[in-house]
Amino acid sequence: DEKIGKLSDRDLTKVLQLVMEINTNMRHCFSLLAIMDSNGRYLQKLDERWKCWLFPYYRTTDSNKENIDNKASELLRVPVTTTYVKKATHCKYSVSDDVYKIYEHKLYKVKLNKIPDFMNSELFAVDGQTYSWKSIGDIEQDPNIMEKNDDILAFVKTSIKL
Repeated sequence: DEKIGKLSDRDLTKVLQLVMEINTNMRHCFSLLAIMDSNGRYLQKLDERWKCWLFPYYRTTDSNKENIDNKASELLRVPVTTTYVKKATHCKYSVSDDVYKIYEHKLYKVKLNKIPDFMNSELFAVDGQTYSWKSIGDIEQDPNIMEKNDDILAFVKTSIKL
């Protein structure tokens, strides 16, 4: 009966986009790979679509654990076995698609005792993709990462014992 406020155009757009996602039961399923070195730094990839450093990610598949183990081994160029951590659903803005989406993320971790030699520099490339090792503090100090991916950082920080 009473107006309690005004919904901004941006918030209205977000609500409409999310209602569409909910009505169609749409989930954007990705697996995140938290690769930590012995100094507590995480492998980050420079994502051109998001124009941001992100944890390596891959589309979730039916045989996901095997897929993620293979992806991690290909990336590191050594055989590794990941550990599944947990799953979380996030509502977030997709910078690359310019819409709000509901993401389902599965988190896997790998702890390295020794960084592969080819990854032992500030910036390095693997298959044409730029990577870097960053501490949680480094990530938190980057306003671009925090604006676009703070929910994922919080997910990793609360899910993985540092």
